[in-house]
Amino acid sequence: MKKAKKSPKLRSYLFSCGDSSKGPIGFCARVQATSRRKALRLLKAGLPTEAAIQTAGDTEASIEYLNVYFNEDAVTLADVEDEEDVDEDGA
Repeated sequence: MKKAKKSPKLRSYLFSCGDSSKGPIGFCARVQATSRRKALRLLKAGLPTEAAIQTAGDTEASIEYLNVYFNEDAVTLADVEDEEDVDEDGA
């Protein structure tokens, strides 16, 4: 009798890219996957090339638009800041 293969454990990976305390822009994303490499592939696949940002405060009449651009090639495994187990039971 063959043993059933145990599926890889789902983990949650925190990507921290850029640093808004040192430069003008930073972003973070948390991705669930069974490995760092899979999480990186998922993040790159889901990362838009650009995003329009709603401005803060009473600036609507002054700021015509605010776009942020992403370079998926610049996101690497080195950007994984944290990883943790995912509670798959939902408890």
